[in-house]
Amino acid sequence: MRSQLLLLTLAVLLPISASAGGIYGTIKADGALSKRVKSVYVLHDSHVDTGKVDTLGNYSMYIRFEGKCHLFLEVDTLKSDTVDVNLYKRSVRYNWIIEEKKNQENRVIGYKLRRE
Repeated sequence: MRSQLLLLTLAVLLPISASAGGIYGTIKADGALSKRVKSVYVLHDSHVDTGKVDTLGNYSMYIRFEGKCHLFLEVDTLKSDTVDVNLYKRSVRYNWIIEEKKNQENRVIGYKLRRE
């Protein structure tokens, strides 16, 4: 009886976990991998997934959602613009280049993202 319950539980949970994917890639600034990016955020519906960026500018996140999402970065203490990404059952690679947005006094007020 106990083994049947375990098999039934696994049969229910495995398709759920197999339907999720991820997102990964690199983040560059000024032609080199960026060490200034602290976190990656993916927004879908009303849920936010957060991922860390390593010291070389690489990121990788496991996301339990498919479809269109919004991604933005935390660079130093500022946030980047939000960009649309599409997530699928399999992991998707997005490489980004960050560009500074400056005001009239030439101070950095944010960051723009564009695909590499």
